[in-house]
Amino acid sequence: MARAGRAPLHNLAASVVTTDRPDVIVMAVKPASRGEGLIVRLLALNTPRVPLAITFNGHAVKAAFLCDARERDLAALEVRAGDVRLAMPGAIATVRLLT
Repeated sequence: MARAGRAPLHNLAASVVTTDRPDVIVMAVKPASRGEGLIVRLLALNTPRVPLAITFNGHAVKAAFLCDARERDLAALEVRAGDVRLAMPGAIATVRLLT
């Protein structure tokens, strides 16, 4: 897990983007280095078997993509009422959000 010195940064990231699963932690939120949008990195303590919802607080997401670690889009994700639906591909996921 994160070092104690990084806890304030993780708390800030978790206040900007949230999930509906307590076992999925928002580890980072940043502008995309490659392409447009916002990059969100998620960590699952236990890989959920059902899709989770990702919410960009205060913003409606228009499109979202599952990405690799180099921020290359792998697959479009379902957006429902401004929230993104994601089936975690493993313990870590990178998602691009477009508003």
